[in-house]
Amino acid sequence: VQVAIQSRVRVLPTSTQQTLRLAADLGREIQLRTLAMAADQDEDTVVDALESAMHAQLVEEVRRANGGGFAFGHNLIPATLVEGIRARQRRDLHRRAAAALETCRPEDIEALAHHHRQAGQTGPAIGYVLQAGDRARTLCAHPEAIGY
Repeated sequence: VQVAIQSRVRVLPTSTQQTLRLAADLGREIQLRTLAMAADQDEDTVVDALESAMHAQLVEEVRRANGGGFAFGHNLIPATLVEGIRARQRRDLHRRAAAALETCRPEDIEALAHHHRQAGQTGPAIGYVLQAGDRARTLCAHPEAIGY
């Protein structure tokens, strides 16, 4: 399956591949505003890349209460996209994801904790990890709280 995914990705333009890798780092559901900010592109450019990926059967359109969007068609697709990325590039993807999340989804402290931690940004990571742990504890999600 991974070989099929990789062959579909390889035929896409390099810029589309980079956008997809960043989207994969952000998660299976693709939020246009967050991805556009992380990719430092306008939303139309991101949509064009995602439509190319849709034709390659990597992403699909999804309906949401607030309108349409995109999601990876299978859990293996984002995993395959980020699998071969070198550590330095992966840290950069996480850094860009964290910066976009701070603007677009500041309430998603668990994702912020994860991306800052993976980016090697210790200062912000500690703050978000503590907040995420506190949130999990108040929800009686003790194993998750201990994990943070």
